[in-house]
Amino acid sequence: MSWVAGLLQAKKRDLFSFRLIGIFLVIEVLLITVQTWRSEPSHFNTNSALNSSIQFFTELLVTISVIVIADLTFRSFGRLTVPADMKLAVRGGMSLLLAGCLIGFLILGIGYHQLSIDRAPETYGTRGVLKYPHGIPLHAIQILPLISWLSERFGHETRTRTMLVQTGLAFVIAFTGFGLLQTFTGHSRFESWAGLYLYWGSCIVIIGLWLVSTWSHLMSQNVPSSAVCDVE
Repeated sequence: MSWVAGLLQAKKRDLFSFRLIGIFLVIEVLLITVQTWRSEPSHFNTNSALNSSIQFFTELLVTISVIVIADLTFRSFGRLTVPADMKLAVRGGMSLLLAGCLIGFLILGIGYHQLSIDRAPETYGTRGVLKYPHGIPLHAIQILPLISWLSERFGHETRTRTMLVQTGLAFVIAFTGFGLLQTFTGHSRFESWAGLYLYWGSCIVIIGLWLVSTWSHLMSQNVPSSAVCDVE
């Protein structure tokens, strides 16, 4: 995220915010590690005063970190002096990162509800894994800029790089939807069922049509490989 911040218009609070989020995330990982070392669940663990305190501080640290992530995400839709494909990669990646964080809050609420009715907080329905859809979109901010960077290194022009980033973005969104579908229909991660085939069939058709339309639009424009988007 420091790399993303370097692309944005600087604000006075940035240095403090980034140091804060770095420290908070290290502490969060440390608390989870401590719980693992104690052979205690790292989430939804309120069976003692110590565990409740660790759970509270972990959630507090994550919440503050998400506020910083949200700020970066909204600012990424401002002025970015990078090529069109990298702009899409940054904005799409940050949006999906924020979406993953918000899904995390959703499953946290569901987990506590499950606890209140004496059900396992990690499972939804019969076999749905609540944390599954949370993790999928978090890595888009790494994947999409990597696609943009690699395609540039291989000498592809802007329209091709944009197409590749759009393809990556579409599939991350599709896999996030897949995770949500599997979880909230009570199916395990890779369990096959009729609705799953219908979902992926629809995704492939929609993504295919979208990519054909996008490619036609890009081909109709004379976009040079060195194009840089400076749109406000």
